[in-house]
Amino acid sequence: MKITQRVADTIGLPPGKTEIIVFDDAQPGLGLRLRCGGSRAWIYQYKIGTKHRRITLGSASAIRLDDARATATKLHAQVRLGFDPAAERTERRIAAAETFEAALRLYLPRQKARVRPIEIERYLTRYFRALHQWPLLKVDRRAVAEALAKIEDEHGGA
Repeated sequence: MKITQRVADTIGLPPGKTEIIVFDDAQPGLGLRLRCGGSRAWIYQYKIGTKHRRITLGSASAIRLDDARATATKLHAQVRLGFDPAAERTERRIAAAETFEAALRLYLPRQKARVRPIEIERYLTRYFRALHQWPLLKVDRRAVAEALAKIEDEHGGA
């Protein structure tokens, strides 16, 4: 079916169905998902190798059809070049969840066998608190050097 903005705003679920996806004939992979609760979301569906993948682009009330088509066009080009947009999105979410604080929760229990674990814990939990919400990939030598300089300025090297 060729989806128009009017169709996207007015189409409903057939009786007895709890969810349907209506695909657009004008843009490969672009679909409108309708659910029984009344939600409408744009999706992009594609195939990588033998796997079928699906990405939610956003709510149909927030994203207009033209914008959904433009996004689907970009995603379609990426898929044709061999990229997997869903896998990349998942990897970005995982990387964002890997914070300095999350790494500390794994690191500190392993330091209990060291000679002075209390001081290590104090420095990392108290003095490096500004880095706790940083993604682990962004904590570099510069960030640590700045934190150490700040500690020295405020506490005289304590």
